[in-house]
Formats: sequence, C-alpha cells, structure tokens
Amino acid sequence: ASPSVWNCIVSLNEANLDGGGMECTATSAPAILNSMFLENRAHRYGGGVAATDDSTVTLTNCVVWTNSADSGSQWYTNASVFTASWSIVQDWTGGGSGMSSSNPCAVPISGRLTTNSIPCLEKHFLAWNRKGVSFFAGGS
Repeated sequence: ASPSVWNCIVSLNEANLDGGGMECTATSAPAILNSMFLENRAHRYGGGVAATDDSTVTLTNCVVWTNSADSGSQWYTNASVFTASWSIVQDWTGGGSGMSSSNPCAVPISGRLTTNSIPCLEKHFLAWNRKGVSFFAGGS
C-alpha cells in the first residue's frame, strides 16, 4: 500500500515489536507530510517509525522526537529506503535537504520560538494546520 499521512500527530503509542508510531513493511510506500511522531515506544525496532521488507518511506516537514525502542529510537530501516527532508528528527545522521536534529522546542518554527516542552509544540502545530501553513514553509 502507498498511504499518504498528512497533518497528523502520532503520540503515546506502543508496539510489542516494531514501529511504535508507524510500521511500514512488505513493499509499502507511505508519504508522510506535516506530521509529528512523539513519545511512541517499540519493544524492538523503530520507536517512531520502522521501515522493513523493501518498504520506501518519505518523510517531509515532520518532527520525530522523544520516541524510544531497543534499537532505532526515532526511526529504523532494514532492507528499506527512508528518505527525509525539511524535518526535525532526534539524533538524525542520514543527510537530506533541510534536515535538523536540533531540539524542536528550541529552534524557530514558522517565525516563532517555542518553549522547552513537547505539548507546546503540539499546540502550535495544530494551530498552524488550521491556517493551512506548512510546518517549515520550505526553510530551515
């Protein structure tokens, strides 16, 4: 399947094995846009997002933060492609245009500075989505 996930907050979920926030397997190709994966837990791989079995995940204008897993707290890939751009991913080292691993509550987002708590980020994110404003608006 090739679902599109837009303008979502995926938070406080738990998986017994993989993909606390989202598990992508069996040649799936989800496109994830303007979404947040916060405080999810997987007991094996990929606390935020897990991509396995020839899946192809595209992440754009997203935040993946404070997730946990035994391996790959924010994201996990095995025999898959995980492409990210203009997103904030905790501990990100994978390259990509406009990527950041800075604390999302300490960097300017759409011209505003937020405080140091994830709930404030969720509140601002929801307000921006109601206005139809993209999360990063194409900038860093």
